[in-house]
Amino acid sequence: MRGQRGQWLRWLIVWIACLSMCVWAQAQSIVDLAMLDPEIDGLLRVYGSAGRGNFGVPVTGGFDCDGDGFQDTAMSSMIASPLERERAGEVYLIFGDGTVSGTRDSAGMSPDILKIFGAAPHEITGSEIWMDDVTGDGLGDLLIGRQNYSPTSDRIGAGALTLIVGGSALRDYAATLQPLDLQSPPAMLTIVTFVGPEPFGRLGMWMRTGDMSGDIATDTDGNEIPAPIADIVVAADQVAVNPGQAHNGQVYLIRGGAHLAMSQTIDLANFGTTPLAGHIIRIDPPEQADHYHFGATCQIADLNGNGVGEVIVAATLNRASASLRADGISDGRTAHSFGGSARGTLYIAWDDNFRSPDAWQPGASFRITSPLVSHSIIRGGVLNHHFGEEILGGLDYNNDGLSDLFVGDIDGDLSDSQTRLSSGAGHVLYHAAQLQGLIFTLDAPPDGIIVSTFLGAARKDIAADTAAHGDFDSDVVLLISPLARHTAIPWNVVMRGFFMSSTAKMASGHRVSICVSRYRRACARPISMARKAIVHQTAVMYWAIAPMPATSMAMAKRT
Repeated sequence: MRGQRGQWLRWLIVWIACLSMCVWAQAQSIVDLAMLDPEIDGLLRVYGSAGRGNFGVPVTGGFDCDGDGFQDTAMSSMIASPLERERAGEVYLIFGDGTVSGTRDSAGMSPDILKIFGAAPHEITGSEIWMDDVTGDGLGDLLIGRQNYSPTSDRIGAGALTLIVGGSALRDYAATLQPLDLQSPPAMLTIVTFVGPEPFGRLGMWMRTGDMSGDIATDTDGNEIPAPIADIVVAADQVAVNPGQAHNGQVYLIRGGAHLAMSQTIDLANFGTTPLAGHIIRIDPPEQADHYHFGATCQIADLNGNGVGEVIVAATLNRASASLRADGISDGRTAHSFGGSARGTLYIAWDDNFRSPDAWQPGASFRITSPLVSHSIIRGGVLNHHFGEEILGGLDYNNDGLSDLFVGDIDGDLSDSQTRLSSGAGHVLYHAAQLQGLIFTLDAPPDGIIVSTFLGAARKDIAADTAAHGDFDSDVVLLISPLARHTAIPWNVVMRGFFMSSTAKMASGHRVSICVSRYRRACARPISMARKAIVHQTAVMYWAIAPMPATSMAMAKRT
């Protein structure tokens, strides 16, 4: 009887898989960006003008930075050489006009594009960029990573995070047709710079935003109501914390609010005595963290559905741009592009660590693995290589009303045949609130923890190197992108309605759609999804049905 039941179950799984593949085949829709007309097809094409793009071209958007009511976008050319400053880097803030059509050219000066220049050679300004409202005024603010920023000659490569505060002055300054030079920024703009604590520490290697402190306000009746303001998590992935070890890494949590709406420079070497003391918390890595690069990827996401974000930090690194050295430095040991714990590890610091006012004492810090800290640890499985190289969370991917967690591995080969070198993989952990307090390896999740794994299709696909999620058709959309090869050719902003019509046809009867792109060369992070989709013309994008219910095996390998 048991054998008959097993045979029946095998046939059922095969039938489900075949049915899923049939639906997949019927649902495919191919969009060739080269064939779209920017004037009529809902496509805004922005031409790059500097650098080669082979270390990645980060993009971001979805917020109104200049207060005109239209959403803006930004992209960077991290190895551009403005004003003869070799590899100082450039960032372009592209002002929206309420439409998604036409072309923009970042060559030359334009009142519609604010150019931002790195201050010194090999600063790599724009190594990562992000956008959110971190001052609480309703306008978008632009966050710029400067991984090799050197505040003094004895702190080379300390790194910096620069915040360009939103306001109408940004558009006014762009109208002067002058670049924003970070070496001597204009007084009319509000700029905040956080400086890394030690040489070669690389503050600004990664940053993300979200409300982790649970901001509240009082209404007219005296009732306390949620009033979330985005906070910042930013990493210095090569800081040495533990004796006898190197490149441990640290992350800093910066509380958002009006205190960020004034020009200032904050030295994180002594953050407990700065004007922002009481608004910064430092998180240290485990005691054994040699070359962990803790924080090289980090995220804030609400995993338990209470409206307040968790801080998620990875101990893994595989990124081409991390190999770029500071000015005058020939020693390659100062700029690692590869590292982390064995197979990668994900750490979650839960929001109850940050919601108490006592948590934000001047100079506050804690070790992520302290028994006094509410935390979780998920280690990569035996076939993972860099588990944690991409992190998303806080959305519901399988329509059960609960927040889920996505974790990417840029070059793991999780195929059964083990013949897809560096194909990459993405893992979805459902009902993420269940993860609180757990410590486990991905290969052996505790009872009740369901994991779906998406495999890269071919060798060197580096699937899930870049991922973004959002909602294009009133359903949650998870976008997984193993993009590559970035040249100084057009970027494309595709209006929301375009993808709504395409996705709606494919996602009929299902809740979640997936967009996967392939290109088999090295890349960084050129995908952003906010309220527009920004994609690169050289990528091949695959829109696919991926309902991802906890019981489905379609297009996924379940652990």
